Amino acid sequence: MKLNDFLLKYFYSWYTIPIIYLHESLHYLMALILKVKVNSWKKTKVKPNLITLSLTFEYTPKYYKMQMINYAPLLMFLSFLLMFFIPVFIYISIYLVTTIFIYNKKIIWVALPSTNDKKYYKFWKYQTYLINSTSLEKFKTATNLTKFAKENHLLTRGEYYVFNKW
Repeated sequence: MKLNDFLLKYFYSWYTIPIIYLHESLHYLMALILKVKVNSWKKTKVKPNLITLSLTFEYTPKYYKMQMINYAPLLMFLSFLLMFFIPVFIYISIYLVTTIFIYNKKIIWVALPSTNDKKYYKFWKYQTYLINSTSLEKFKTATNLTKFAKENHLLTRGEYYVFNKW
């Protein structure tokens, strides 16, 4: 077994996956607190030993709710504050710091909102555009957003992102 395969199989599986579950669980918890319906919780296998997790939420017109759900993983930073009062949080904080890694020349830290979180926020903005241009009732009946946008003479998702410099 190659070193890369070994590291990927064991280090990623046993060391990084728990923090990724925590990251997504914080999104889920914040959605529950704010009473935003979670549509799905998906676990996708990217490579034989790599998985990704993602949540999708029902559309909410409240900007603050979307932002709070999006930035919920920042709650992990509470462990740094609590380590001065409860010693076990010292170990949790060390664990959090050691989950910083570099992938494709990007520094990734699971305690921060991920690129998927940012993409989901952009998608939320697009949904808001569609609803503001039509109505919430019409939007809820849509099964295909591209078709919905074309039927209502609105920008498609790609056009919207280009037009709004996403």
